[in-house]
Amino acid sequence: MSFEFDMKVISLPRLENRRSRVGDLLLKQGITAEIFDAHDGDSLSPSEISEICSNSKISKYAVALAKSWKDVVSSISRPTIICEDDVIIEKDFFKKLKYAFKHLPEHGEQNHWGLIYLSSYYNKNNKYLDNFTRRPDRIFSKKDFRESNEPFNWYSGNRMNECVKQINHLVHGTGCIIVNPLIKDLFQTIFPIEEEIDVEISNKLILSKQTKAYFLSYKGQRIAANDSLGGSSL
Repeated sequence: MSFEFDMKVISLPRLENRRSRVGDLLLKQGITAEIFDAHDGDSLSPSEISEICSNSKISKYAVALAKSWKDVVSSISRPTIICEDDVIIEKDFFKKLKYAFKHLPEHGEQNHWGLIYLSSYYNKNNKYLDNFTRRPDRIFSKKDFRESNEPFNWYSGNRMNECVKQINHLVHGTGCIIVNPLIKDLFQTIFPIEEEIDVEISNKLILSKQTKAYFLSYKGQRIAANDSLGGSSL
């Protein structure tokens, strides 16, 4: 597969500081991305909420995030890196991604994968752990998470090589995922959601074996991360 991706960033227009931060981050690396205007939880009508979500316990902001993912995925026509505006892009992002991508099965040929995670987080007993090391004895702060670049321990799936693990466990977080347009119709089948969007993607697409998903690192080091440790609230 040729190494060509579109890139879209889900961002709420009224959160100007977040939009400015991610814009500056991309500009520093010369990365061009389309800013996708996210849905606002405060503006969703009851009918819009019920169309997207069947669980009244899920917040309107989580529903807005899910609706934003639904719409952005339906808009893609090429493999697309979809990020939320709390993402951290590591230095030499595309160089590292290109190196890691070559380690995918079948060299990343498009019909051999559906989702490729570049970031996620691990949650145990309501405390966030560094998802790149999975050391349950240590609770990491947000600063740790930003700065830690230690090898991660493949907790969400089987390690295949120095850059790739195949995901076969629940993955939390939707901070930065590459989506294959071949599954964009399949993606729509997860709606209406019963849990938050990251859990639904895992349960209905990955764990159900509807598509193959992988997690990429650069020789065991992160390529991207979620700044808030929990994805965006829209």
